Amino acid sequence: MKQGVKKGEHDFKPNTVEQFTPVMGDFSLRLAIDLFPECWYDPALFECNTSWNKGGGIGRYLSENNKDAILLAWRPTRNVGEFEAAIYRNDEAGDWEVQGFPLTFRVDETPVMIITRERRAKIEVELTIAQRPIGAVRYSTAMAGWMRKRGAWFGGRCPAPQDMMLFASWQKIK
Repeated sequence: MKQGVKKGEHDFKPNTVEQFTPVMGDFSLRLAIDLFPECWYDPALFECNTSWNKGGGIGRYLSENNKDAILLAWRPTRNVGEFEAAIYRNDEAGDWEVQGFPLTFRVDETPVMIITRERRAKIEVELTIAQRPIGAVRYSTAMAGWMRKRGAWFGGRCPAPQDMMLFASWQKIK
């Protein structure tokens, strides 16, 4: 789904009903995001130059969007048209940490995150760049209960410095 954020805002729109539909039991989901060229901005000219933007992910059903979630995060590098993608984990308090290491990609490449839950408790996450299947980042954690998908969001405390568009694609694997 094509989503956009306006300069000075955080929330990529439109939001979908799917983001509020419970995901229960065992599952395997694939999230891919394609960034449009206008998603690149010079981080050196931006106040929040180390913030991560969120392309989407999954989290506990009743928690706030910035708590208890695993997200595909992205941000621009200093090189025009180049970005980093990472597995971004929000804990129950809303604190966050990048898991593993970021993967660098160009605007014409697609970061992909596979999220699998087995035995209704253990979540396995794999982040790759679709055009380069070598060099995956993996993360594992316990996360039981009902889940829901999370949508795209710009930054942390700073809003978008310009209008941006991205395409987020969810696919149910099992």
